[in-house]
Amino acid sequence: MSQNVGSEIKLLSRHTSIYGLSNILNRIVSFVLLPVYTRYLSPADYGVMDLLYFSMAFVGIVLDLGITSAMSRFYYDSEDQAERNKVVTSTFYGFGVGSSVVILLLLLASEPMARWILKEDGYTDLMILAMAGLGTEMYIKVAYTYMRVRQRSFTLMVTALTRLVSQLTLNIIFIIPLGMGVKGILLSTLIVNVALCLFLIPYILRETGLAYSWPRFKEMISFGLPLIPSNFLAYIVKVSDRYFVNAFSGLTATGIYTLGYRFGILVNEFVASPFGQTWIPRRFEMYKKGDSERIFARIFTYFSALIFFAGLGIAVVTKDVIQIMSDAAYWEAFRVVPLITLSYIFASFQMHFNIGIMIEKKTKYILYTNVIGATINLGLNYLLIKEWGMMGAAWSTLICYIIKDTLTYWFSNRLIPMRMEWGRFLKLAALAGLMYWPLTQIESGNPILNVLLKSLACLTYPVLLFIIGFFEPGEIRKGWDLARPYLGKVIPAFRR
Repeated sequence: MSQNVGSEIKLLSRHTSIYGLSNILNRIVSFVLLPVYTRYLSPADYGVMDLLYFSMAFVGIVLDLGITSAMSRFYYDSEDQAERNKVVTSTFYGFGVGSSVVILLLLLASEPMARWILKEDGYTDLMILAMAGLGTEMYIKVAYTYMRVRQRSFTLMVTALTRLVSQLTLNIIFIIPLGMGVKGILLSTLIVNVALCLFLIPYILRETGLAYSWPRFKEMISFGLPLIPSNFLAYIVKVSDRYFVNAFSGLTATGIYTLGYRFGILVNEFVASPFGQTWIPRRFEMYKKGDSERIFARIFTYFSALIFFAGLGIAVVTKDVIQIMSDAAYWEAFRVVPLITLSYIFASFQMHFNIGIMIEKKTKYILYTNVIGATINLGLNYLLIKEWGMMGAAWSTLICYIIKDTLTYWFSNRLIPMRMEWGRFLKLAALAGLMYWPLTQIESGNPILNVLLKSLACLTYPVLLFIIGFFEPGEIRKGWDLARPYLGKVIPAFRR
């Protein structure tokens, strides 16, 4: 590990650990409340909530015009902070205000939209609340992106956790004593979003000023426009399965599948998302430095080791965790978790494979990839879900992410060659695959004890990597040097 790789890993580790802690605390709070949700919301309620959430996400993709990618990309075009600030303020004015106007217009069509999405009458009030929450979400997204490009991971963590605790507190109040169900969850989201906007918008604009650059905004629009259909199609791969499950199996099956999906996506929440929040904007700056190809390849290897390790743990303990934390009506959800977990492991590789596309600003290739992926996904969803229900949905998701990875890597490698360490990657994947089935067979008769035993067994993964010769000379020592300062904050013996 050269000094360049080592220093970059250290920076990524510091910010990723903060974002990761935020996501872990987020999930801990959510899981504490899971028994509340699964007892006060029926599987059908869960299905309604999920379909509304993902429908708003579809609208949001069109409204934000690739805002996160555009802002992250253009922020680093200049070394002058005043010019960087104009990127931020132009984003606030252009994307934020524009999306609010569109939301107001869409509110007029809330009744037919609710009927079309949920296939039943009586959900117009829920659609209105969901739309209003989306309008405020656009401003929050700009503020969060600003904190990431400024590498203010701790500030972002505190803000996100404050938002989470406030929202979940209101959820409990609205669901249990007031009995508002899904409506209470959507109302709490709107209340907290409004309060957060009133804090974040003045906070950001005090730092950036009010200057606006129309030419810069037009450049960002040109960069982001190809991402609208691209992101829309990518989201089809992510969520269209819910609509097909609802169509073929009903809202109850959709709710059960949704719970399993939320466990499967944990590998994204714990590893890929916190890592990406630092890496996605950072890689543009890193490319300007020497030896970037080798650094990118090595970072991909280490990232793969971490996400396979985490994915293995999630896949083997989820059956027992669901039995501990949810009503029996939801227990079948565990069946889809291993496939969804593996799907999101493959999905996470795209932020490594698309570097050439993003650096060269050839976002049309992302569009091509997503057109192919969405087309295949819709076809597989129809064929597989109609025949095998939620298991067909999980297989469809996995197949499509593998295809998207392959296409993304091929397109990007034509622009900027990236020589990944494929031999080491295959060792990581093969070992995780071989360990999975034996670990799932651990059975003590007590689900709590099962979680403990399976978790301990998963810890043998890095040991077995050492045995099969995964690590190169000096990597363990340098990795230990990197980890020791963090361990020393918890265990005094490691400070020496």
